[in-house]
Amino acid sequence: MPNFEKASAAIYIRELRERYDSTVVPMFPPDTAVDVGDFGEFVDGQWVRHGSLRDRQEIMPEPNETPIAPFSFASSDKFEFGPSVEIPKPGGGTLLEATMKFSEDRAVAVSFQGGVERSHPDRPVLERHLLALWYGKRLGDDLAVVWKVRRAAGGTLVVSQDGGTSVSVRADAAVLGAAGLSLAGMSAGVAFTHESNATWKLSTEDIPLTTSMWLLRLDPKKREAVDGFGFEASDADIAAATRFESPEQVTSGVVLAQLESD
Repeated sequence: MPNFEKASAAIYIRELRERYDSTVVPMFPPDTAVDVGDFGEFVDGQWVRHGSLRDRQEIMPEPNETPIAPFSFASSDKFEFGPSVEIPKPGGGTLLEATMKFSEDRAVAVSFQGGVERSHPDRPVLERHLLALWYGKRLGDDLAVVWKVRRAAGGTLVVSQDGGTSVSVRADAAVLGAAGLSLAGMSAGVAFTHESNATWKLSTEDIPLTTSMWLLRLDPKKREAVDGFGFEASDADIAAATRFESPEQVTSGVVLAQLESD
């Protein structure tokens, strides 16, 4: 699996939160294992797990599980999926190959299989429990706790920093089925065959991927457990991130602020 990369992480988080759902914490890289009850922090923009409430034998009921549908997303007006071409497969069968094009800077293409959402069955009870842990000095008050997480059964993710980038992908037509080689079809897993510029990419047909998580953190002023998201960034901030430079002013989004620093 590819390594964590700050500039790509900043692009991925920004695109999904601004253009898809501002209430979630997108996980990058998505092959990071996360579960309900995990606690940790973002270090230099990357989630670092310090442990689990279950590891500490805290009272943690079994999470609720809800099936989630497949999910596909591409940066609007920046992405195009070209027509597929059939290639005979040695030994029989057919491969399909197509080219994705990213026309502008800072774009993503994401295609996840269906999966499961796991969540604590009673958030208010968990909040009270966490307050007791934080103020009882049994859990660092700078650590956030996962109370809900979404996992896909597999999928494909491409992050492009530069416009004018093309990425060719190939997959077995029999595996793709009716979806064919398309943005949605890429969730079945593809092989990357060529790219005109370097991109951050990941594809797997059967390794679970964490698509997003929801965190609780301590608000010492309110003395409450509150949602632990809140990324904000301007175009100038993201442009600085892709140049691996620190913007003049740090934004209020903790994770993106870390990603935008050297």
